[in-house]
Amino acid sequence: SSDALLRLARMYRKQASFTKAVAVYERFLKLYSDDSRVPDALLELGRSQRAMGAYRSAINRFYNVINSTLKLPPESYEHYQLLAKTAQFEIAETHFETGAFAESAKLFDRLRLLDLAPEDRARAHFKSACALLNGGESEKGAAKLAQYLDQWPDDENVAEARYLLALTLRQLGRAEEAVASYDRSLA
Repeated sequence: SSDALLRLARMYRKQASFTKAVAVYERFLKLYSDDSRVPDALLELGRSQRAMGAYRSAINRFYNVINSTLKLPPESYEHYQLLAKTAQFEIAETHFETGAFAESAKLFDRLRLLDLAPEDRARAHFKSACALLNGGESEKGAAKLAQYLDQWPDDENVAEARYLLALTLRQLGRAEEAVASYDRSLA
């Protein structure tokens, strides 16, 4: 049954048996293409493929999530809108993991404009700054980190952001600002 297949796939994912999880999710999608849980299965399939290093396939699955949510009935709108946003996060995260930092920064920036929960907007802001730094855009990354720290002073990534900002400012030869930033992180 469809329930049994999804349970089996989740079990394989929990055990980090991603190849088996992928096979079961693909079987579910083939046998039950009209099931209302298709977008959820696509999201988990994408996450499993990314865990295996199949980044291109994972990104395709995440886009499939977004496309599949467009066809669903209005009564399930809220859940699927959330799934579509999650898929966009996963796409940005996958680009980050593959080292496509410019693309990742752009995608995380776009996410910040969506109607997300505040902690998700904060995380997108922080990840956008990290992507810029990892992509060699030190000035832009430092500016984005400072903006993030102003906007989200209570976020869980603040300590790391302050550290990264101090490090980046020091690398940019802005030692006084770096010391001030570091002192603030200890306060």
